[in-house]
Amino acid sequence: MPHSLFHIPKDMINSYVDDSQTFKWNKYDKSCQRTTITIPPNIVKDIYAFTDLPNTSINDQYLAHYIKYNITNEYQIDPHYDSCRVTIIIYLRKNKSIKDSFYVDNKRVDNCWSNKDDTYGCLVMWREPGPETDEQFVMDGDWGDDSDDTDWHDRPRGPHHFGSFTGVGARDILCLFLYI
Repeated sequence: MPHSLFHIPKDMINSYVDDSQTFKWNKYDKSCQRTTITIPPNIVKDIYAFTDLPNTSINDQYLAHYIKYNITNEYQIDPHYDSCRVTIIIYLRKNKSIKDSFYVDNKRVDNCWSNKDDTYGCLVMWREPGPETDEQFVMDGDWGDDSDDTDWHDRPRGPHHFGSFTGVGARDILCLFLYI
């Protein structure tokens, strides 16, 4: 699965991931919580423009998850596929002791985090166009009408990825799932 790295200015999204806001957090497991946040379509389009991927129509079909990890030694992200064509991970902040090991299509991806004070490091992963149609894509976690007996594992999906993090402390990311 193709992927690339890029950076965005921090001030582009800081107001949406400001911890002084009140978020409704959902506990994913003992070390991870997430919330769905609203980011205006024009900001998502601006972030997408930094990817250098071909210009495409980005509409309201996207989902933004703000994810917080509290790593106590090691954390695993099991191998999985996203249910969208394009996923953008924005690496917000982490404790310096945390080390990432992340893979897209079984290829290790390094240097995702920005070393600059004014930018966030970002990873974009995408699925190459295929014979399926856009109408076959479904929103994350909503597999639609199952009357066609199609197993969700057989439906079109995005990039295959997995990873692990070691160390102690916080690790925060923002995931944008683009259904384009």
